[in-house]
Amino acid sequence: MVVWNGAMNRLAYFLTVFAAFSFVSCGDIQSLTPVVDQTEASLQRELEGVWKMGEGVFHLGFDESGSGHLAWLEWEEEEFVKREGTFDAMRSADDDDIGYLSLRLEEEPDESESSYLFGGFKLVEPDTILLWEAGPQERYESLLEEDSLVGEIRGSGYTKVVHFLDGPGLAESIGEVGEFFDLEDPVVMTRIIRPESDEP
Repeated sequence: MVVWNGAMNRLAYFLTVFAAFSFVSCGDIQSLTPVVDQTEASLQRELEGVWKMGEGVFHLGFDESGSGHLAWLEWEEEEFVKREGTFDAMRSADDDDIGYLSLRLEEEPDESESSYLFGGFKLVEPDTILLWEAGPQERYESLLEEDSLVGEIRGSGYTKVVHFLDGPGLAESIGEVGEFFDLEDPVVMTRIIRPESDEP
């Protein structure tokens, strides 16, 4: 288990937006299904391990079905509380170093239509990954018309969510990543412990 220091650094901000809180600049991009049913084995190896971002430290791993899991600890009411989530990731068809991910935190309330939050990433080197916020929302809204993706716009202002029914369809509809993600201000993840199978 790994320790989480600080209640709201950049990693916390990134994870909480995936947990259905909004970034200050815009709301969320969500899908009813994950971007892929199973993260491919080579990408699993790129993502597994213990990672650091700012003051936060967290663990990424995969189960036998290829589904990703993340976990960290938060200090809450004078005790450590374990936080967990699940995620799936896929590479872009145009660039093996770029991809898309969908994530859901397990403490979310059970709902009949629980959603996955959508984001992008770039593999910079074996132990560094950039995470990108999805946006601007207007570009995703246009996909509902341009590519005939099924979805809807919920709420308004800071609570507005662009909700797609098809996660894989959403990922496949992304063209130039600069039009769909904030490339100028990424969240930087640095791996500090690789999986035991990868150790020399």
